[in-house]
Amino acid sequence: MKQILFALLLALAVTLPALSAADMKETPINASSMLLPGSLSASQDFNIVVAGMYPNTCYTWGRADVTQPQPFYYEVRLVADLQQGRMCAMHLVPFQQSIDLGQLQSGKNVVRLINADGTYIEESTNVN
Repeated sequence: MKQILFALLLALAVTLPALSAADMKETPINASSMLLPGSLSASQDFNIVVAGMYPNTCYTWGRADVTQPQPFYYEVRLVADLQQGRMCAMHLVPFQQSIDLGQLQSGKNVVRLINADGTYIEESTNVN
């Protein structure tokens, strides 16, 4: 019995490093929708909500890259973490994520969500 337990612990010790962050790859992903608040005060933080589908269960949320190439205009790109070297269930996995853009300037602000395939979703909102 002790030998079996030892063998299981040894197998676990060998397997855990294989599931480490070294087997993670960052990959751009697509979103199917983006929600913005309709109107907001300039003193409030501005959050958007993005939603879409991961291609399989090996994908998890990574981060959102937000840039401001010009005043009142924001670009958002989504990045997922892809676990490599393991078995994944091949079915779509829904995701929804809130992204904080901080405080925006007063006026009409435009947010463009740029997908990995080059398509984009663009919405605007007024900040008072």
